[in-house]
Amino acid sequence: MNDYVILTDAAADHAETFLKRYSLFEIIPMEVMVNGKQYVYGGPQSEITCRTFYALQRGGCQTSTVLISPETYIHYFSKYAEKKTDIIYISFSSGLSGTFQSANLAACDVRASFPDVRITCIDSLNAATAQGFLVHEALRERDTGLRYDEMVSWIESRRLNVGAYFAVDTMEYLVKGGRVSPAAASVGTALHIRPVLTINSLGKLQVLTRQRGIRKAMKVLVRKMSDAYVPEEGPYVLICHADAPEPAEELKNMVCEKFPDAEIEIGEIDPVIGAHTGPGMISLVFWGKTRQTEYAV
Repeated sequence: MNDYVILTDAAADHAETFLKRYSLFEIIPMEVMVNGKQYVYGGPQSEITCRTFYALQRGGCQTSTVLISPETYIHYFSKYAEKKTDIIYISFSSGLSGTFQSANLAACDVRASFPDVRITCIDSLNAATAQGFLVHEALRERDTGLRYDEMVSWIESRRLNVGAYFAVDTMEYLVKGGRVSPAAASVGTALHIRPVLTINSLGKLQVLTRQRGIRKAMKVLVRKMSDAYVPEEGPYVLICHADAPEPAEELKNMVCEKFPDAEIEIGEIDPVIGAHTGPGMISLVFWGKTRQTEYAV
């Protein structure tokens, strides 16, 4: 039986930490643009840290990302195929990016050269902290002894049970992505309005509500967890932040008070996601009820 590797892309928050914990795991890097200058982010080849990225962003630098090319996927898939190691790739949501499509095109090419190696690209239908959470839990589950086909089925059957909620510090970056109007953004900034978002069943971001101040927004995150949390699926809870460590610690305390048995970890929102959401974002992710399209609260 072939060994198998789990790959993900640099859009998965906190995945850098998992590199230290798990073997047969790798991050496919992505490119981040800062004022037109290109940086690689993801894995040992990273050229920019989260701290540096958010400092530049807070300083007014314009940020964006570049889609992973099929050639990059071919490089990473071939590296393992040459060793006869089967591959499972957990992709950034197809509802937010074209990475899944690019990966599938590359996988077809590599399979033609290595027909005895299995390559499965899975649309996570998650992003950012939710994607990192799913990757972590898949790695932990794999290390209990799941075989390749069992691992694929496990991921596909549970990807919509990832409960994910986000509070964004400013609407500025959402405006650039066309999610709110410029007029709404200017009012929101003046009143310190924090949009609260989730990821729906199609893997797309959805604005749920807007709260005045980060603490009210965090109360909504905890309330949403109270409504949907299924600890029987696993106690792991992941909180990530974009250059906002103090609110992240406060959110952790709020969750601990409500759910003392939760295994909470704090990480950082990576530059790939931060380029589109901005500094100050905070997220809360856990095992939840099967995800449906949410409605405003």
